[in-house]
Amino acid sequence: MQVNGSGFSSGTHGVGRGTELKQQKSDPVTSETEASTAPASEKLRPAHGVLRLLQEGHFKGVADVRLRINFADELAALQAQSTRAGAEGGAATILEPADAVIEEFLGQEGLDETLITSIQEAAQAFRDAVNGLFDAFDPAADSGGSDLASAIEDAFQAFVEALQELAPQEGPEEVVPVETPEETTNEIESEPIPTEEFGFGEFIDRLSAAFEEAIVELRESFQAAQILPELSGPNGNGGAYAKFLEILNGLTGGGGDDAAPSVDTAA
Repeated sequence: MQVNGSGFSSGTHGVGRGTELKQQKSDPVTSETEASTAPASEKLRPAHGVLRLLQEGHFKGVADVRLRINFADELAALQAQSTRAGAEGGAATILEPADAVIEEFLGQEGLDETLITSIQEAAQAFRDAVNGLFDAFDPAADSGGSDLASAIEDAFQAFVEALQELAPQEGPEEVVPVETPEETTNEIESEPIPTEEFGFGEFIDRLSAAFEEAIVELRESFQAAQILPELSGPNGNGGAYAKFLEILNGLTGGGGDDAAPSVDTAA
C-alpha cells in the first residue's frame, strides 16, 4: 500500500485533517485495487507454505479435502509439471528393452529374409505408435499417466498379434541342411542352430517379459511424480467430509489419485 504523505503534512489545519481522514478511508480501497492488479506470482506467494504442507501430508480429514479444493488450480499446475517430468525418457524406457530382444532374435542365422523384413516393419510400427503417444501426451489431462500407459499396452498387444501372424507354421528343422547323419551331427556340435535355442515362440515370450518390466517402470515413474500423498480419510465429521469430497471429485474428474476410504455420513 502506498502512503500519501501530503495528508500528514497538513495536520495543523482543519482542511488538512479532513483530507487526512478522507484519505484514510480510501486506503482500503486502494489496497484492494493493488491486490487485484498484482501479478499472479505475487498473489500466489502467501499460499506456497500451505501447498508445501499439503504435499507433506500435514492436513487430515476435512481440512485436507477443503485445501485441495481451495488450491485446485495451483495443485493441478504443479502436478502437470511433475507428470511431464515423469514422462521424460519414457519412450526409451519402453522401446529400448524391446529393441534389444528384437535385435538378438534377428541376429540369428537361418532366418527367412521375408520374415526378417516383416518383423522389422511390425517393430517400426510399434515404435511409431509409442513415440506418437508420448508426443501427444497431455499431463494436465492425464496427471497420473494411466491413460498413456494403457494406450502403450494396447499398442504392444497389437504388435504381438502382428508378430504371431508371422510365426512359422512348423519348427525350424526345415532350415537345417540334412545330407548324412554324420554331417548333421557335426554341424550341430560345431554350430548350434540358433532357431532351436531361441525360437519364434521364445522370442514372443522374451519380448513380452521385457515389455512388462518396462511398463511397470513407467507406471512407477508416474507414481513417483505425484505431488500429493493419498487423500486422508474422514476424521470425525463424515457428513462434511463426504460433501467436500464430492466437490473435489468434481474438480479433479473423479476418484483417481484422490480416492479416499468409504465415508460413514452418520458420523
